[in-house]
Amino acid sequence: MTYTKRPGLVGSYMLRCGEYQQLMIGRQAEMYTKAERKQLRQLAEIAYERELALELTRLQTRFSAWQRGEIDPFQLSETIHAFHQGPSRALYSYYNQIDPPLAVARAVVEKLLQENEIPAGVQQKLAAAIAFYRAEQEENG
Repeated sequence: MTYTKRPGLVGSYMLRCGEYQQLMIGRQAEMYTKAERKQLRQLAEIAYERELALELTRLQTRFSAWQRGEIDPFQLSETIHAFHQGPSRALYSYYNQIDPPLAVARAVVEKLLQENEIPAGVQQKLAAAIAFYRAEQEENG
């Protein structure tokens, strides 16, 4: 099994949201209070953890296949390497480069975060970003 970029993985969003992110830069400080920025950072961390866990679950299935003797240690090692170079690196880069409000908005659309996990005031301020990512998701199928 090799890892390829799946439609929901961050790479396509990272490339396509550049324009929107440029609109947000500079406005973030005036849009969010200090407490809200802290909440957004925490929510982005939760989203990162959940998305990484989903990818690790896929990797775990290969460990199970190895334990059952369905693949050899070299195939498992190759899968681990591909995971590290692919999803693991992409997620790390994404969550360390994008502004937390955009990471949270995308996480809502990807169902990594539930809307009820986001404070109402923050949710209201994220409405445009959530709408942007929903439109991107619909456009990409």
